[in-house]
Amino acid sequence: MHPRNFEGVLLGACYSEELVGFGGGLDQDSLSGEMVDAHAALIRDWTEWERKASALRRAALVLHEQATRDWQSSRRSLAMEDSSGFEDVNIAAPRTMLNGMAIEALAKALWVQRRDPFDGSHYLIGHHRTLDILHDLEEFLYEEEEELLLRLESYVVWAGKYPTGMRPKDHLPKVLGSGLKVYPAYSSHNLDEDTFRILYDRLYRKLGEFDGGRSKG
Repeated sequence: MHPRNFEGVLLGACYSEELVGFGGGLDQDSLSGEMVDAHAALIRDWTEWERKASALRRAALVLHEQATRDWQSSRRSLAMEDSSGFEDVNIAAPRTMLNGMAIEALAKALWVQRRDPFDGSHYLIGHHRTLDILHDLEEFLYEEEEELLLRLESYVVWAGKYPTGMRPKDHLPKVLGSGLKVYPAYSSHNLDEDTFRILYDRLYRKLGEFDGGRSKG
């Protein structure tokens, strides 16, 4: 498949309201084949996804560290007793979103390492359903990890940046294959960090097991 099959996807983005609003959009004639090829090449480069995942994970950790320092400073100034489980929900939600974005990018790095992300003009991983990506890759996941991934998806889509979902059904629980109901807008942020770190580190190690799509064994 030639990467120029991605042209329709890229052109759709260029003609979106967001880009038109900022610069009048791009004339189709100005979108050269080289530009299309360059964008497709970046999407097919798993190291680009890995770098983005690492940057997002680092941002989440920095945000958590700053929130912890702010809380400790406030506690000292108010002579409050220690509350190790505390984190400002206004900080915890965007931090959870960053973690969700990081593991989404990591899952896409694994996909790109093993498979072509395009099927003709269809961009196979152009969504935020990290759990679906890992299932398609036949990655083993514990039930608590599947639950976490579903909740992280909701934080990436809306709960980490908006006060409410864009549609009422965004608040409805999703159901795992086991029948467990996962409530999307809920997150036990401190507990989630432990589960997230174990899963993220395990998937990250998987990147080292492949070289050009061939297992290093």
